[in-house]
Amino acid sequence: MNDGARSRWRKPAFGAAAVLVLSAGAVLSLPHLGALAALAPNSSSAVATADASTRYGEPSPTDPAAQNENPSADEDGRIDPSCAASSIASTLKAEDAAVKAFGARSVAEAYCGIGGILRDQSFTDLAVRRPAGKPYTVADFAPMRAYLSAGLATVRDKDVADLVETQSLTSAAGQRLSALTRLAWDNDKLTFDPAASAKVSKFELGPPVTWTAKAPDGVDRLGLGFETGMVTHMVDAAGKPAPHVLKRTYKLALVKGDATHPWLIDAYDVGETTAALVTVTGTPAPSVAPKKR
Repeated sequence: MNDGARSRWRKPAFGAAAVLVLSAGAVLSLPHLGALAALAPNSSSAVATADASTRYGEPSPTDPAAQNENPSADEDGRIDPSCAASSIASTLKAEDAAVKAFGARSVAEAYCGIGGILRDQSFTDLAVRRPAGKPYTVADFAPMRAYLSAGLATVRDKDVADLVETQSLTSAAGQRLSALTRLAWDNDKLTFDPAASAKVSKFELGPPVTWTAKAPDGVDRLGLGFETGMVTHMVDAAGKPAPHVLKRTYKLALVKGDATHPWLIDAYDVGETTAALVTVTGTPAPSVAPKKR
């Protein structure tokens, strides 16, 4: 991502309490994400999810936002965040705990790698509402599983089984699954634009916030937080284009993986907001010749 694009995004502030989905299913309410040392991999508590009515939204045709607060859409519908690990590494501070624990290059690679995964997996064909007679299946959720730690994958498998059985997107399991791979983004008032070259465009990554913590299992977690944004191409009930911005704030705990997947998501908390994308157009002012003295 170029510096101009990056300037539209802020580093997330983690002052408010957050509820995490943990690999072992523990419920954890934290005053800030730096307290990830409290992760409890052996906990048998139920997995937490935020209130769906306040944490996860859907596009609304009556919620405009200023153009300068939103990313603009790509003409060709591409989703392509440019993330060079070497450049990101140079912006990290040597005194940061995560850099000391894992190295600047490794932290940067985690940020770029996970950002790329979320680019590809956070908004897929699952974002289209399922018609009657086409229920969700276990296979629908298989792609994201490869990027999760073994513990979190086990927790997620239970959520997938629950959703497949109930087909309820408003259930706790449905909301947790939608936090990583958005489900049923369209609704009765706004549907995907059939004339658009892609359902989404202009995926962007905000700058990272990092931390580290050692869990009771003795394994260091890399804490990683950032915002993402994308433009979803919608039409209203009259067929008029009504693009919407979907912005998400991610707070992740990562563990080392293997050569294929160097970093895996071990815990997550995802917040989501949406607003109409307002395009401001105008006629350039005519040039005025300077007056001669």
